Parts: sequence; C-alpha cells; structure tokens
Amino acid sequence: MNWRDRIFGAGLVSNIGANGFGLLVQVFIQLASVPILAHSWGLETYGVWLILLTIPAWLGSGDLGFQGVAANEMTAQVARGERAEALATFHSLATLTAIVVVVLLAIGVLLVAGPLAHLLSFADGASGGHATTVALLMLGYGLLNLVNGLANAALRATGAYSKYTHAIAAAILAENIAVIAVALSGGGLLNAVIAYASLRAVATVLLWLVVRGHARWLLSGPWHASLARLKGMARPAAALAIMPLSFTLSIQSMAPVIAAASSVAMVPLFTSVRTLTRFAVQVTAIVSNAIMPNFTVAVAQRDTARQADLAALTVVTSAVALIPAFVGLALLGPWFMETWTGGAIDPPYWLILALAGAMLANGTWLPLSNLLIAVNRHESFTYVFLALSACALGLAYLLVREMGVTGAGVAVLMLELCMLGWIVRQVRRQDMLAGSSLRAAPGRTLAMMRARFDLR
Repeated sequence: MNWRDRIFGAGLVSNIGANGFGLLVQVFIQLASVPILAHSWGLETYGVWLILLTIPAWLGSGDLGFQGVAANEMTAQVARGERAEALATFHSLATLTAIVVVVLLAIGVLLVAGPLAHLLSFADGASGGHATTVALLMLGYGLLNLVNGLANAALRATGAYSKYTHAIAAAILAENIAVIAVALSGGGLLNAVIAYASLRAVATVLLWLVVRGHARWLLSGPWHASLARLKGMARPAAALAIMPLSFTLSIQSMAPVIAAASSVAMVPLFTSVRTLTRFAVQVTAIVSNAIMPNFTVAVAQRDTARQADLAALTVVTSAVALIPAFVGLALLGPWFMETWTGGAIDPPYWLILALAGAMLANGTWLPLSNLLIAVNRHESFTYVFLALSACALGLAYLLVREMGVTGAGVAVLMLELCMLGWIVRQVRRQDMLAGSSLRAAPGRTLAMMRARFDLR
C-alpha cells in the first residue's frame, strides 16, 4: 500500500468533500444571516433569536454521549467484520435514544409551559407574545437533532459519513434561507421559528430514507438491544456527553452572560466576531472531522503507520487554515466587520484580536482532540474542558462588567489557551503524533492537493 492510499483510504476524499460543502453552507448562512437579521429585526430581536438558539444547543447533550461512543464502536466493529456486534450496538442505541427523546419532551413541555414560563418574558416582545410557543418549537427542533444523531451513527459506521453530512448541510441551508426569507418579508420571530422547525422535521424523514436505502440491515431482523452493552459504553459516553455541554457553555452561553452583565444589545457585537473567527476553525474541521472514521478504522485494524499519517495530516491542514486567518483578522478585522454588516455592528478592535487568538488556539486543539474522541479516549480531556468552560463564563461576567464586551473575548482566549496546553499533553502521552510523520506531512499534503482522486 503506497502512502497516498494509506493516508486517505476508502471514503476519506468524499468525506472531505462533504465537509467542504457543509462549510460553504455555513459560510453563506453566517455571511448572509448576521447583516440581514440584524437590519430586518433590529439588535434586540436578533439578540433574542440568538438566545433561543441555545435551547437546541443544550439538548445536544441529551443523548448522554452514547451516540458518539456507539458510532465509534460500530465503525470499529464493521471494520473488523463483526456485523452482528454492530447491529446489537445500534439496536441498543436506538432504544436508548427513543427513551431519552420521550423523557426530554415530557420534561421540556412541563417546564416551559409551567414553572419556567416566566423566564421567557425576555422573548415576549420579539415573538408577539408567543414566547412559550417559540420555546416549544425550538425544543422540538433539538429533539429531532437527537433522532438525526442516531442516523449519523448508522451511516458513519457503514462508510456513508459523507451522505449524512451532505443531507444535514442541505437541511441547515434550507432552514436558514427560510428564516432569512421570513425576516426580509417582514415576518417576526414566531414565523421564523415555525419555518425553522418544520423544515428540520422534513429533513429528518428524508434522512431516515437514506439510512434505509444504504444500511437496511441495521433496520431489519430481530431486535438485539442489550442493557449490558449500554452499561459497557456508559463511562466513555458520560465523558463524551460533556463535550456538547462544554461547547454550549463556552459558545452559546456567552450570549446570556453578556446580556446579564451588560445588555442584550451587546450580544451581537460578541457573536458576530465569534462567528467570523470560527470560519477558519470550520475549515480545519473539513479535514479533521473527515479523518475521524478513518482513524477509528486504522486503530481497529492496528495500522500504526496510517494512524501516524492521519494525525500529521490533521496538524498540517490546521496550520494552513489558521495562521493566515489570524494575520488577516489582526490586520483587517475592523474593516471586514464594517463591510460585512454595513456598519450595523461595530465591535471593539481588542475584542476582534482576543477572539482571533482564541480561534488560533481552538483550531489547533480541537482537531487533535478529535483523534482522541475517534477511539473513545476522550476521558482524558472532556471533564477538564467542562470545568474550564464553566470558569470562563464566570470570568466573562466579571470582565464584561469591568471591560465591556471585550472582557468576554479575553475570557474565551484564556479558556482556549488552557485547552491547547492540555490537549497537546494528552496527545503526546498517547503517542498519536510521530515526529517522522510530522516532518513528512507538508510534502504529502502538497502532493494530495496536486493529485486527482476518485470521489466516492
């Protein structure tokens, strides 16, 4: 096997292509939605929309980490030819997901329509008095995402990661175009959320038709759910469940913290810059996320040479995306923000610089952490990430009161630098980065860009 086949293996190029499509969708949405929604709705209503988006983000941890761990297990089992084991793992996961969705739906309806209804008063004006309805629709959107996570496990394990990624990217594009259309036509928050959630429901049905067509064997035959199998995945699942919770704390939850420490109108200043700085991180994810299934297979098949090459490829592609982005933001960030938003959003320069530094650190450690996640060794960092994310929120509140919105950027920068140091330590301890592969990686990456590959 030559080095090109060893690195890229079956399906990696199509995985990268799918992630590239997903990034283009995100770039289009972020470039279009921020100025359009800010101008059409005003900063107050737009700020409420951003806060409501934290509801499905929080529900991202509702699977308790089992979907990610099971996807890794199934991928490894299929790679070893253990189809019966993969089927049992999938059935166990499906049973758990159904239970979780029903329980979260019941709890969510009771809380939103009952004891917590008064907490939604901030959205009453923006939603025309329909804050409860809007919150329940966002709850439904989040629960559909859990169902889609089960489809992701099925397609990833059977070599169809790219199909899932294409489908979800198309759904996200349609949903956000609908929201933008509602805003441009003079519609309010309620109509936007109705369109947003309805399109996700349609996408969920279509996604499961894809699963049925590609991996029918996972949906047929006797049911093999096993409590013992779920117990075996409980510890790594608990550790993985921390990840979406930590991301929600460190990204989405900054919005309500800034609003509490300052005002809702300050939220778009932070989120718009954060959106801009995350472009480069999303570029690194094109390769790093595509590598994960292949890295799982390489470890399952004990192909150490391929493991080292994939890790090196992760580092090189991250550096290529992040360094120019940091320099560009440091030099042209204020100009780009003014051009992008038409002057509607004018963040402080030091906020841009702080979040650009956070981007550089985050875009380095996150792809490396994906290698740990791909082989269920993520317990080494997820709890640390949660603790640091919680501390960053508290620090952000204090700094925003003293420094304004720039304080939130400083808190995020400190979080990302701490995580970078910790992840590098963990990856080196587990021998996932070989020096020889790192030295050879730039030449191999350049050769990849010049070569032609068959997309599968």
